[in-house]
Amino acid sequence: MGKFTGVMCAAAIAALGVVGTGCDDEPELIANTPTGFDVIDTNGDGRVSTAEWNAAFNTWDVNGDGMIAQSEYVLNGGFTTLDVDANGLLTAAEWNAAFGVWDLDGDGFLEPGELFY
Repeated sequence: MGKFTGVMCAAAIAALGVVGTGCDDEPELIANTPTGFDVIDTNGDGRVSTAEWNAAFNTWDVNGDGMIAQSEYVLNGGFTTLDVDANGLLTAAEWNAAFGVWDLDGDGFLEPGELFY
């Protein structure tokens, strides 16, 4: 798959809320891409459900290899915490394990204070 450029990259960011490996050469677009909790909290209720968490993984895995590379990762921080084996890739197992650890109150949702605990 070729790199997104110009309008296509902007459209991908707007539609998906992601910066994929194909957009990493468009710094002005990356600078305007949300990178916080609200990127995952897609319904805006102030907490992240397991469905939203899983959807973020699937969306950010731009190349479809079942892993999120650091260049595909959108959040502002937390990658090295999630990357337990320090190989520069997040597997679904690493991603899902973090949800269980960070859900400090055990309510099945991540609130802003729990993310990156």
